[in-house]
Amino acid sequence: MISKRLLLGSLMLATSLGFVNASYAQSSFARDRNATVSNRVPNEYAPLGIKMGGFTAFPQIAVNAAYNDNIYYLNSNKTSDSIITIKPEIRISSDWGRHSLSFLGNYGYSEYTSNSSNSFSDFKAQANGKLDIIGFDYLSGQLGYSGYGEPRGETYSVTDAAETIDVRRFNSQLSYNKEFNRLRTVFTINNDKYSFSNVKSFQGTIIDQSYRDRSEISGSIRAEYASSPSLSFFVSYEPRKISYDNNVNNLDSTSNAVYLGTSFDITDLITGEIKVGKQDQNYDNPLYGTRSSSPYSGKASWYPTRRTSVTVDFSQSTEESTVAALPGYKYTNYGIKVDYELFRNSIISVGFSNSAGDYSLIDRNDNRNSVSLDAIYRINRNYVAKFMYKYSKLDSKGANSVADYTSNVIGLGLVYAY
Repeated sequence: MISKRLLLGSLMLATSLGFVNASYAQSSFARDRNATVSNRVPNEYAPLGIKMGGFTAFPQIAVNAAYNDNIYYLNSNKTSDSIITIKPEIRISSDWGRHSLSFLGNYGYSEYTSNSSNSFSDFKAQANGKLDIIGFDYLSGQLGYSGYGEPRGETYSVTDAAETIDVRRFNSQLSYNKEFNRLRTVFTINNDKYSFSNVKSFQGTIIDQSYRDRSEISGSIRAEYASSPSLSFFVSYEPRKISYDNNVNNLDSTSNAVYLGTSFDITDLITGEIKVGKQDQNYDNPLYGTRSSSPYSGKASWYPTRRTSVTVDFSQSTEESTVAALPGYKYTNYGIKVDYELFRNSIISVGFSNSAGDYSLIDRNDNRNSVSLDAIYRINRNYVAKFMYKYSKLDSKGANSVADYTSNVIGLGLVYAY
């Protein structure tokens, strides 16, 4: 019979060599110790799903009614409307001890009761998989196809569109995670393809959106060192290539970015990740040449009490322009959200965000502020009632500015989940 001492010694040796399944130890890079109040679901209110052999299916249907006092996000001649949305969905997840596979499918339809030309559908079909190799080493992938109505009132919005622009996106991702005790490397490649529908303007003419159809191939090589199980530092290299289907404006580009960052999960106090970098984007169009920027991003959640969480996020990046023949614009965003658990089944959230769009080649600077209030009431395992309110305000300046606006959106929803 193998002695306990020999068994323990073998286990310790296997752990040091990285041969033990992740279920026996904790990765130095795991950041799932804490969850914000809005992401926690008490066990007694969690849907049970439907067992299907080694999988569990979670079907649900959501019904929402909203009122928007400025659906076109204009400064004058505002148009209000009510929007009814119905959205069934199903998630299927594996229950295996090793490896994982999941599927997501949904379809929603949003009907504008008085301005039906703005009605739109949204859908998503997505598969995710993870292949555990050894220890904490794994290969993961994602494949998806989705469609949605492009939101109005944003920096990328087409302001003179009288209809909702339909967006279609195909995306795929492959990633390999390799850990060497306190060091890990992550290799990721992404492929995204976007297409946009033509729409009518307020004057009745067709606004051609084909110049926005594009493919984006990006990658990431990340090396990370854990100084402790709750703190790590990393460097990453992130190339990207953007190719337009109808490159009439010669806006194809390649970019290279290098980031330094840190990831942390400090006891029950704070969790997050912050990175800062340097990016050079080289355009095929010689008029724009190489444009340099200093992108950054960060998100951190603070848990002052068990019933309260505060989340702060911020970012700066270069985004593709919706203004024909112009290269990308600088987009800056920051926000704060406070979640508070009134009772185990009731959560209220208050948020504020600010975003800015800077078009450097034309005289235009957009500044948006929004305030939101959300409430969730879990009636039981199957039913969840929701309330939302959002106030938005845009200030656009410059000779090429767009119309300022204010908007108020209020809504109620009910979700049935099995």
